[in-house]
Amino acid sequence: MTDSFSTKPAISVHDVTKTYRLYPKPIDRFKEALWRGRRKYCQEFQALTNITFDMMPGTTLGIIGLNGSGKSTLLQIIAGTVRPTAGTVDVRGRLTALLELGAGFNSDYTGRENALLNGSIIGFSNGQMAEMLPEIEEFAAIGEFFDQPVKTYSSGMIVRLAFAVATVADPDIMLIDEALAVGDAPFQTKCYQRLRKYQEWGKSFIFVSHDTGAVQQLCTEAMLLDKGRVVAIGQPDDITNLYQRMHWEHEVDQVPACEGSGEVGSHGDGSISIQGCWVNGSTERQLPDMRYGDEIHMIVRARFNKDVDRPIVGLQVRTMNGFHVGGNTNWYDGDLLPPHRAGSIVDYEIKFPVVMTPNTYSLSPGLAYETRHGVGYADMREAMFIFKVYSNKMAHFGLVEFGMQISECGDAKKPATATETQTNEGRRQVRL
Repeated sequence: MTDSFSTKPAISVHDVTKTYRLYPKPIDRFKEALWRGRRKYCQEFQALTNITFDMMPGTTLGIIGLNGSGKSTLLQIIAGTVRPTAGTVDVRGRLTALLELGAGFNSDYTGRENALLNGSIIGFSNGQMAEMLPEIEEFAAIGEFFDQPVKTYSSGMIVRLAFAVATVADPDIMLIDEALAVGDAPFQTKCYQRLRKYQEWGKSFIFVSHDTGAVQQLCTEAMLLDKGRVVAIGQPDDITNLYQRMHWEHEVDQVPACEGSGEVGSHGDGSISIQGCWVNGSTERQLPDMRYGDEIHMIVRARFNKDVDRPIVGLQVRTMNGFHVGGNTNWYDGDLLPPHRAGSIVDYEIKFPVVMTPNTYSLSPGLAYETRHGVGYADMREAMFIFKVYSNKMAHFGLVEFGMQISECGDAKKPATATETQTNEGRRQVRL
């Protein structure tokens, strides 16, 4: 059996458990010490339970899970900043970590001084770090702040400096805990480009993120944690799909159902009420998964409880954290719907294509009416339907997939100028 470095795991985690003791009051810790363990004044919280896995060199492992699942605790144990209650962790190779924002930095030191300090901790000499400093400064791209105290930095600047130091050090293994979520989009792109280059060189990474698109695109393996236990390890697409379903079920449990206009999640004066609602023929609140390009076909059944001359029908699409993705009403479009008398029951149809990127979304239909002074809200249903969007494509930016087409359009031509010329026919032609 070959015993070379490359055939051994870069990281080997065996039966790791982490238990925290939570004391309701500071004095309870003292009381427990007096009793020498014969009486307990604490509650035990099991952050991790029997975590076991091996990560081979050259692997990029994505760790995902709901908040509180133990992702950050596991990374801290692997990094050596937190000791496990039980179990062992073996790390082979030089390791750098981006954990908590600003971790490892002295806020009174400048960026340059912190870079030197972190380099010495990793094991580099002052001479080696002096050679690396220009590259660190260039990659961080924080300008004159590189020689200012870190306490004057924004969170984005701290991430820039931390990532520059961690990657320029040329680690064998790198741990990243949600750090890139803080940086701006251009810097994130630059970071991903550097990570891909390191992947080509056979470096190993553990990448913790809630961004399933990034996990699918960047990682070669993925692990799903839930309540401190490993649920599954496998291909990123399979694991992220499992996580999305878990996340979806969790979010559905958090959002109140709304069955009638007077219940939680619904508001309005009741002039018109929603009697029923169907999406693609289903009345189930948890809709089947959808993919980019599918069509959402909603029928809203409205009962008019008073005469309404100008009814308004609309729909809002939101993420589960309440971000407004989009929506519309016939009133905004200037399309007038026929008036109806009290007692009328009418079906309204809303159709639109699924153009959202992978995420969990809610549909909130609403009924209103035009008044002399604007709009009267009759029955607005918050998060009446919830559904998940999946995609076979690579990760996208933002929440909407515009269907952009990018191609080469021929040989480059002389740039146009903003001058006006006369054509042979005497027509004015503006060249931009």
